Amino acid sequence: MRCVALRCVALRVYSFCFPIQAKFKKTCELYKKAVDFAEFFAKSTAC
Repeated sequence: MRCVALRCVALRVYSFCFPIQAKFKKTCELYKKAVDFAEFFAKSTAC
């Protein structure tokens, strides 16, 4: 359950990050990788 919450928070922050992506492109790319990893982790483990 905690992983699901983590993913929701991550996606919310990423959606906030998206409009400012041009200015903070590197940060947003790193963040997207973190979100992808969180998703993978949530799927591969029973949280």
